[in-house]
Amino acid sequence: MAQVISNLGSAQGNSHRRNSYIGEGLVGLFNRVSEWSERRRARSHLYQMPDYILSDIGVSRSEVDAEYEKPFWKA
Repeated sequence: MAQVISNLGSAQGNSHRRNSYIGEGLVGLFNRVSEWSERRRARSHLYQMPDYILSDIGVSRSEVDAEYEKPFWKA
């Protein structure tokens, strides 16, 4: 009987660790997608700025165009 209880405890521990790994993976995935979305949004806002504002912040239109053309997953 003690062995059965011990095995049940061990199985529950494995299940908890598995759920923890899945949870960590989902959090990591959410963070990655959130980062990509923020990057896309920031590039879009920068692309829509007029040249005189870009000049004020020290960025050229060609630099903005190059940044805007990057895929969302590239930093």
